[in-house]
Order: sequence, then C-alpha cells, then structure tokens
Amino acid sequence: MIQVCSKKLKEVSEHLFYEIDMLNISAVKANNAVRKKTIAIDKSDKEKMWKAQVELNLALDSFAIHARNLIEFFKFKIIKGKNYVRAEHYLSKEDMVEFRENIQENSALVKYIYSKATRQVVHLTFDRIEPEFKGDNKAWDLKTVDDFNKIIKSFLELVSEEKLCPDLIKLKEIEKPSRSYIKQYIEG
Repeated sequence: MIQVCSKKLKEVSEHLFYEIDMLNISAVKANNAVRKKTIAIDKSDKEKMWKAQVELNLALDSFAIHARNLIEFFKFKIIKGKNYVRAEHYLSKEDMVEFRENIQENSALVKYIYSKATRQVVHLTFDRIEPEFKGDNKAWDLKTVDDFNKIIKSFLELVSEEKLCPDLIKLKEIEKPSRSYIKQYIEG
C-alpha cells in the first residue's frame, strides 16, 4: 500500500467531506423537489411542475455523481501511478478488512446506486432507454442515503482523527447525518 502522511490525508479529507456533504444536500433537495412537483400536479400547474422537475433532475444528477465518487473511494483499490484518493489510504490493512466486510453487507445498496449512477446519469448510454430505467423504474430511492450514511459512518469510526478535517470529525459524532441535513436545509 502507498503510504501518505497524515497531514496530506487531513487536507484531502476536506474534499471527502465535500462529497459527503453534497450527497446529503442533494438527497434533501431532491426530496424537496418531489414534494413541490406533487403539489404542482395536484394544482395542475404545468409551469411549477416543470420547474420542480428541473430542480429534481439537478439534485438527482448531483446525488448520483457524489454517490458514485464515494463508492469509488470506498470500494476501489489504490492503483500505483494514479492520483485517486481511496479509503485504503486512511485505514490499516486490518481496518480495511473490517470496512470491506461492512461494504459487503451493503453490497446490494452499493451495486444499486453505482449501477444507476453509471448507467443512467454519469454516462450517456443506451441503458437510459431500457425498460428498467423508464416509468416508475426511473425514480431513485432516496431513502438509500440513510444506509449510505451508515457506510460513511462505519468508515469514519475506523479513521484516526489526525487524518480527518474538523467537519468530518464533527460528522463522526452525529448519529443520523441525513436527519441533520433535513433540519438544516428544510426545517431551518
């Protein structure tokens, strides 16, 4: 494994926090857009419905991109000569084994999000016109963010705080991160 000093990991962890932050904010914004769209449909207001759909699409695109980035961070291995930051940089071999077991327990969730992000959002593919991505199947299950946050939390619990930026240290202490985002971006 390629060794990276704690100072550098702490600095780059600010970007890891950004990915986590945007994942949660975009999930909240998407859920909010769904509510707006439902209200517009009830009132037969086509303009508000269109605006809500655009807002929803923007939030879903953001969710997909940040979820995919985090999955690659957590699951992909370090490749010599490449500049990607990976979970392996932060964890000992023993902790990485424990963390990979946690990801394996959530493999259906990770596969669902990664596949949907890769095939439906991040790349222009023929998959977008397949039945599995049309109609009700096109919708994203945004409740997955709660389970995704459990993976994030399990990773953070294994990382030494000397390798984490202050925002990630705070995030370690929050029991349910997605609830915190809802309070911040919807209620408050």
